[in-house]
Amino acid sequence: MRNLLLKVDFIKFNTPFIFDFTVFCSESGVIAGCFSDNSEEVLQFYRLVHQPGAAGGKLDSAAQQLSEYFQGDRKEFDLPLDYTLMVSDYQRKVLQAVLTIPYGCTASYGEVARRVNSGPRAVGGANARNPIPVIIPCHRVIGSDGKLVGYGGSLHIKEALLRLEGAYPA
Repeated sequence: MRNLLLKVDFIKFNTPFIFDFTVFCSESGVIAGCFSDNSEEVLQFYRLVHQPGAAGGKLDSAAQQLSEYFQGDRKEFDLPLDYTLMVSDYQRKVLQAVLTIPYGCTASYGEVARRVNSGPRAVGGANARNPIPVIIPCHRVIGSDGKLVGYGGSLHIKEALLRLEGAYPA
């Protein structure tokens, strides 16, 4: 991770669920996301600096696509991603594998581990530090027994996202 202060812009918006979502964009693309109103914590944790307009039109595109997703009208994102906050090449490899899990589907930590020639615990660690939740759909990774486990946003949010996608029984 860089030790430089990165300039980003962000927008917080309501979802149809009990949580809000904030998306952060750099000039390169979507760099982070968080649930609720933790924007100041995210800025401090990742050493980001809020600069309105820093993302150009990328923030508007991200907000539009996320709104469509939360309304159930979008199944795939077409956004540039900024991988600057990934802590390692391994984490990036794991999250790129997670990106291949289709809308409405899930994969176990073991299945993702086989895709990247690794172990499920290491995959869980990389997945847990996903700085771009929802867009990189870490919520689609579940336990080998089909149970919902390990989600930084909370299991209630993971369940809500999977129900939205039809990947969890109502």
